[in-house]
Amino acid sequence: MATYEKISAIAAVLLVFAIFGAGLASTGGATANTKDFYIKDITLPSKIANFDSFVPIGTFANTGTNTFSGVNYKYSVRDAKGNDIIRNRDTSDAVNLPAGESTHELAEVGLIRSGTYTFALEIDSQKEYDESDESNNVFIAAFTVV
Repeated sequence: MATYEKISAIAAVLLVFAIFGAGLASTGGATANTKDFYIKDITLPSKIANFDSFVPIGTFANTGTNTFSGVNYKYSVRDAKGNDIIRNRDTSDAVNLPAGESTHELAEVGLIRSGTYTFALEIDSQKEYDESDESNNVFIAAFTVV
């Protein structure tokens, strides 16, 4: 019986080492897949007339190797004084982010009077994902309505 107990103890130790080793391997894999979302660009029409509608296009980037589903975003249009003119308050605005870059049409924007404005777009606005750089999640583009 002593031999059986020794074999069982050795098997248990080997199992613990195997599990521990597998844990290190998978942690290393997660570290290698460090993710960072950012907005590379916002495309707006070259000319916007008074009270015209337009659909901005956001170019989002995902530096990781995995696709992330339902990554939320928010946007706003501000006048020259910094006042919000248009703002999405619906937290269900989300995109799927494959590895690399992808473009997404955002909601139609309209009813803006002549003047200078900024369009601000923020990815992962609810901070649901841990990223390697949280400081690059906002992109602001200026535009003029004539």
